[in-house]
Amino acid sequence: MNYFVIGDVHGKATMLENLLKKWDKKSQLIFLGDLIDRGEDSLSVLKRVKKLTEEGAICISGNHEYMFLSWLDNPQKYYDHYRRNGGDTTINSLLGRPLNASVDGIEDAQRIEIEAADLVAFIRQMPFVVETDTYIFVHAGLDLSLDNWRETTNYQKVWIRQPFHQAHNSTGKTIIFGDYLTKQPN
Repeated sequence: MNYFVIGDVHGKATMLENLLKKWDKKSQLIFLGDLIDRGEDSLSVLKRVKKLTEEGAICISGNHEYMFLSWLDNPQKYYDHYRRNGGDTTINSLLGRPLNASVDGIEDAQRIEIEAADLVAFIRQMPFVVETDTYIFVHAGLDLSLDNWRETTNYQKVWIRQPFHQAHNSTGKTIIFGDYLTKQPN
């Protein structure tokens, strides 16, 4: 099977559409997360990718989806962290406001849970890893120091960096992660 992999769209709907023009519609389409934050139109990106998954595409979670859900689940604790990582653009996009509108981290979390419930549910169901016979798809990486890489925490799957980049890949599979990077089995 052939794969067409897209990572880190970050709310850029035009960029997403340009990338999709290169997809042959036969290859398995896989998104590696980070659909939201920073860009101008997270709402359109989420709607488009959700529709594509309903047609057979796969979308795994990235650290920006992880931060978004952490904020929704505990806005008082996580809003400042989410805001510092571009979250206000997603909040305003989902609520149909100008991107530079003032955000109330607690009130807006409640509004999004109601007004964008279908998109929140879509993000909540995203897997953190997809494994095939020859590939492992993940947003950031895996803890390859474990006896069983499948025991990598979801947090690590979206946040791990150096330990993964420097580790020996003994999975027997090519790991596809982040910005179209691969880690070949050793």
